[in-house]
Amino acid sequence: MLSPIAYSSDTRDNVINGLIYTNTTSPLTQTIVACVLIFIQALIINYIFSNQKISRENTLFAGVFYILFISLVTENNVLSPVLIANTFMLLAIKNIMDTQLNTEASAPIFNAGFLLGTAALIYTPFLGFVLYGIIALNMLRAFKFQELLQFLIGVSIPYFLLFTYKYWNDMPFVEFDVFNELFLSIPSFHADSMFMLYIAVGMLTLMLLFSLVNYSNITSKKSVQAKKKINLMYWYILFCVLTFLGFRTDHLEHLSSLAIPMGILVGISASESQRKLSYELVHILLITIVFAGYFKLF
Repeated sequence: MLSPIAYSSDTRDNVINGLIYTNTTSPLTQTIVACVLIFIQALIINYIFSNQKISRENTLFAGVFYILFISLVTENNVLSPVLIANTFMLLAIKNIMDTQLNTEASAPIFNAGFLLGTAALIYTPFLGFVLYGIIALNMLRAFKFQELLQFLIGVSIPYFLLFTYKYWNDMPFVEFDVFNELFLSIPSFHADSMFMLYIAVGMLTLMLLFSLVNYSNITSKKSVQAKKKINLMYWYILFCVLTFLGFRTDHLEHLSSLAIPMGILVGISASESQRKLSYELVHILLITIVFAGYFKLF
């Protein structure tokens, strides 16, 4: 809010992004919308955290860490496509988890597909998460062929609506030259302060490694249902890495996709830890890095 920055669409952005950023060109407006979105996303994460019973303790740590991880890289604090798409990804995760032990899961399965398809329309690398959705549903329930069709139909609906819009406005259905910009890229990072970027990415990497090493503690004393839902977050991390390597995009921006599983996993660790002071210190350290990046202290 102190120095608002506007996100501007480029040649790789699709019609949906063009419509969004054409109508929100003001840096202040984009910053306000981004802050509201992050707040709503934190509420959704906390709802998933408590409603799905993936932790023995019911706390708000997951939402807090999500906000911190999103804010860790200063350049990502804009109304970017991945930030907007994260909202739909969170709702998709919620619907996927709702299918567990649900004998009438047609609606959440279709909704999960529709939300994943919408997220992929806004942020193309999330197209890879369609496979994640299929794997996740297969992990949580005896996934039938009929349910697979329901999911894939849900994924296709946003694209059908987009093609209908293009047809109505006499626009080409597919811009084939775009595909040259999407796949197989070498990761690279650029920021105003490379020192602060290294610290932020290093901290995010440490927390990621901690979550991987701490897997046994995170899943201990949990029900089978809770363990399966926690495993979905590790699969989510894997797909974040795969889409990071497989799609040509702003790799710094793509780090925001990791905030969802990291917020939940670190939130579980913080909620159930007997050493709450350690996580409070991590919390303070993350806030310090965020403020140092915002005010360009280094």
